[in-house]
Amino acid sequence: MARELAFYEASLAAVKEGRERLKAQGISWKRPEDFFCEMIKSDTHMNRVKERLIFEQKKMEAFEQRKERQTQKKFSKAKANELQKERAASKKETLAAVKKWRDDNQERRKGGVGDDDGDLDRILSDQKPGKSRKRKALDRKYGFGGPKNKKATRNDQKSLNDMSGFSPRGMKADARRMSGGRGPKRSGGPSRPGKAARAQKRQHNRGGPM
Repeated sequence: MARELAFYEASLAAVKEGRERLKAQGISWKRPEDFFCEMIKSDTHMNRVKERLIFEQKKMEAFEQRKERQTQKKFSKAKANELQKERAASKKETLAAVKKWRDDNQERRKGGVGDDDGDLDRILSDQKPGKSRKRKALDRKYGFGGPKNKKATRNDQKSLNDMSGFSPRGMKADARRMSGGRGPKRSGGPSRPGKAARAQKRQHNRGGPM
């Protein structure tokens, strides 16, 4: 690639100098629109040069992307470590505050005074994690979601005793539909004899032994 670049720079400098000389002598140096000249190097060689340039460009892009990913990973790791340190410090402060509250209550018991649970509630409430900025923004944009009234779908004594929507005819239709469309057998008509009775009747008609 260094040799190709040197050839390119030398050729470009020579063309610029030759163009200035031709202009000074008043010689036309622009070729006509329908003029075609033969290239010094073959198309195969120029294709190899083009492929090499494309490869070098992709290589540089991959290197930049890998470098950016490493930087982001390092930044994320540092941020996670910082967050972990903050949580550890907060936990340490909470434990120290609880220990101090316990010692103070022991002193109160010695003096005949009851425990002060309000201080403990304040200590624990200060350590409750709040919502992140992203969660707050989503809540403002989309709301809190979930059912608006959970009690709206619960049954009560009144709904259990309400039979206004019950229909025996509808239950029969549902049973017929679930059984494949065949309803119960109707009584009153002649029933078909069984297989043994039919065979015995055929033998009797043929005159065979009963």
